[in-house]
Order: sequence, then structure tokens, then C-alpha cells
Amino acid sequence: MFRNAEETGQSNIRPLSLIKAGENVKLISIAGGQQLQARMLALGLLPGTSMEVLKNRSDGPVIIIVKGSRLVLGRGMSQDIMVC
Repeated sequence: MFRNAEETGQSNIRPLSLIKAGENVKLISIAGGQQLQARMLALGLLPGTSMEVLKNRSDGPVIIIVKGSRLVLGRGMSQDIMVC
């Protein structure tokens, strides 16, 4: 279900942890293992899902808005979520 970023053929793919507040991005892939993928699926984060980064500081969690809901993702999780 989740592809590696290299398989998408897109060159502007970055980890969610590098996206600035106010930017809108689309989920491309999850670089983590099955446990992280299952967690993202449970949160409704699938490839193609659009999201807005509400807050992203280098020393804390990333807060995103997905389908009208706010989600708080830990720094480690956000580094494994690839977006463009």
C-alpha cells in the first residue's frame, strides 16, 4: 500500500518534518515500518491525502490539518512521512 519515495518518480519529495507552517502538501509515502504504516492508516493518512501544516518547530511535534481534523505527529514520525 505504501510505496518508497523512490518509486513515485517525483523529485520534490521531502519529509513532513521539513515542511513549513502554512504549506499544503500531499502524502506520497511512509518510509517507516509496518507499525508506523498501520498507525497512519488508522489516522486516515493514505497516499494522496492532502494536508496543511499548522505548526512545525524544530524542537517539537508537527501539527497538521487533515480533512478538517488536527493531528499531532511526533518528530520521528514526521521524518518518515514523505510529502510533496
